[in-house]
Amino acid sequence: MLYKLILTIHIIVCILLILVVIIQPGEDNMSLFGGASTTSVFGTETQDVLTKFTATLGGLFLITSLLLAILKYQSMF
Repeated sequence: MLYKLILTIHIIVCILLILVVIIQPGEDNMSLFGGASTTSVFGTETQDVLTKFTATLGGLFLITSLLLAILKYQSMF
C-alpha cells in the first residue's frame, strides 16, 4: 500500500519535472513551446519561480527514489 502511494507520487513528480524543464528557456532565451521567451509571456519573475520549482521537484524526485529503493529492498527479505 505504501509502496504504491510513493510510486504514484514519484510518477507525478517525474511528469511535472519533465514539463517544468521543457517550459524553461534555454541559453538563447527561447523555450521549446512556441519559441517565445518565458519572461515576456509569463512575467518577469517566472525564471526564479521555475528555478525554485525545478529544485523542489528534483529534491522530491530524489527522496521518492530513495524511499522506493528502501521499500523494495525491505520487501525482499
